[in-house]
Amino acid sequence: MGAKCSIGLSVFFFFFFCGLLIGLSCTIVRDYLQTANYKETKCNVQRSTYEHDQLEFWPNCNFDCEKVYDKDGIQSECLLSQFPCLQVIVNHFYDDQLIETTLHATPEQARKYPKCSVDVCYQDSKRNADFVRKWQKTYGQPGMTHVCYYNELDKEKREVVLDVPQTAATAIHALVWPSIGIFLSIIAFILTLVRAHLQRTREEKLRETSEGRRFKAKSSSTREKKMNPAEVAM
Repeated sequence: MGAKCSIGLSVFFFFFFCGLLIGLSCTIVRDYLQTANYKETKCNVQRSTYEHDQLEFWPNCNFDCEKVYDKDGIQSECLLSQFPCLQVIVNHFYDDQLIETTLHATPEQARKYPKCSVDVCYQDSKRNADFVRKWQKTYGQPGMTHVCYYNELDKEKREVVLDVPQTAATAIHALVWPSIGIFLSIIAFILTLVRAHLQRTREEKLRETSEGRRFKAKSSSTREKKMNPAEVAM
């Protein structure tokens, strides 16, 4: 029963760590590979402005979406909100060249809203505006210096972000620890099988020894009966 339980736990943890490795590979490692071409640099804030002050010119965003099934298949219906488009202008050095560009919060945000430094999407547009103003005070004041990342694949090196989702160290941890768990599960499974095999072999030897002793005792008793005629007559 103990061996079966150990084997069951080993198999469970093997599949658990395999699933964990696949999950982390599809999330953390994938995010890292998508942003592995971003290199660290220093960004100096020059100025920050808003593209438009009037609400009707603010970018739209989808704050609540639901899937709708109709004759054309699955459609998404979204409620729209708006946020002010803040542009934080920074410069950074690349190859002894001073490059001026717009700072973005993340690579995903840069792809969604290339003209805006940050995006936010609450239902209330006023709440969005408050968030953007706080972000401006934190990261968009002239004279500030931030650690930032430029896209090495961008020829002009103008795609600059404040943060990348995952670092190389995080991606390595996401691969190493589940792999160690898989390896230990396999070792535990093999050791359990070996231990069960040795125990079975030991039990078989004990059984053979016990049967041999019983056989010898029976043979000895038979010989004694044959040697005692009185007992045989009785």
